[in-house]
Amino acid sequence: MLLVKFQLFSLFLSQWSLVNTLFTLVAYAHPFKIAFFMKRIISLLVLCLWSSISISDELKIYIWEDYISPELIDKWEETTGHTVNLVYYDSDESRDEVLGSDSGKGFDLAVFDSISSQLFGKNNKIHALSLGNLPSLVDIDAQWKESCGNFGLPYQWGALGIVYNKEKVIPAPTSWVHLLYSDRKYHGHVVMLEDAVDSLVAPLLLEGNSVNTEDKSELKAAFSHLKNQAPSLLGYGYALTYEKQAREQVYMALGYSGDHFTLNEMSQSEVWEFVYPAEGSAIWMDCFSIMEWSSKKELALQFLEFINEPVSAAENSEWIGTATPNKRALKLISEDVLSDKSIYPANEILEKSHTYRIISDANMTLRHRIINAAMKYRDSQ
Repeated sequence: MLLVKFQLFSLFLSQWSLVNTLFTLVAYAHPFKIAFFMKRIISLLVLCLWSSISISDELKIYIWEDYISPELIDKWEETTGHTVNLVYYDSDESRDEVLGSDSGKGFDLAVFDSISSQLFGKNNKIHALSLGNLPSLVDIDAQWKESCGNFGLPYQWGALGIVYNKEKVIPAPTSWVHLLYSDRKYHGHVVMLEDAVDSLVAPLLLEGNSVNTEDKSELKAAFSHLKNQAPSLLGYGYALTYEKQAREQVYMALGYSGDHFTLNEMSQSEVWEFVYPAEGSAIWMDCFSIMEWSSKKELALQFLEFINEPVSAAENSEWIGTATPNKRALKLISEDVLSDKSIYPANEILEKSHTYRIISDANMTLRHRIINAAMKYRDSQ
């Protein structure tokens, strides 16, 4: 707010010479013209006031819920005078559907998974980023820059795994088989992500196949596992959303590293845990992107610079409970967080894990068909 007041004061000073001139004219003007000049002065002052109201702009951001620190947003708004409007999605599928339609045109920024960011970028829907317009990219580790390409700021990274209630699921799951073929006592309490890529990770890795496979027979085998899993499912979706809508009905779910922190906060408990299955995982990277249609690209670039400052990136990462790709921010992360293997996986997990890459359009279409068929099959049970 101090910045806004300073801008208003500066704006008034910039117009003062003109105001002073009008007052001088009034002093020497014919009495009948005084009213005219006074109206001009009042109009000018009103214009200054109106301009001050227009100083503040709003950035509309499409993002996962609880995926940016409220304190960081407050600091941005207090420092710049600009506001942020966060709108939440609960699946990559729903996000892509909205941003692929006219209803998405109101968003200035969005958080994408690495695959979607490059697909949207190649379709000219994301504003290209480089060191030229986003200097803080120099702080991002090279491997993470590659994940987002030039279509987003590498924001947070992690891996897929099993999030579970340790008071309900005993013993703790250690393999993807425990999610896909859960004990009968957990039936009706298991949740799978609704995602054409992530949802296939468990069955593909259980078979020892690549999460990026283009082999139709391997995808067909994955579909068989999903069909066999159907009777155990509460549904397809995001565990956090299900926990809000049907509290204490979720025992175990396919989730992202960091989800257990949010679930514990929601339930005001410490019952949720996260595990990387023995067969390995899939490494994900989320990219903070500026939509090409945004009329506030410069302001959006300032926002990305702000959240990628080392102090901001470190505090934000710790609040979310996920890993930062910012090299300088890593030096500011507490030792307790860095040593938490659910956030920063051990090398043995990383060595067995796969990094997502872009797959063919035909393969992506087939994956969508598989997930839609699995969901319909589950609903028919």
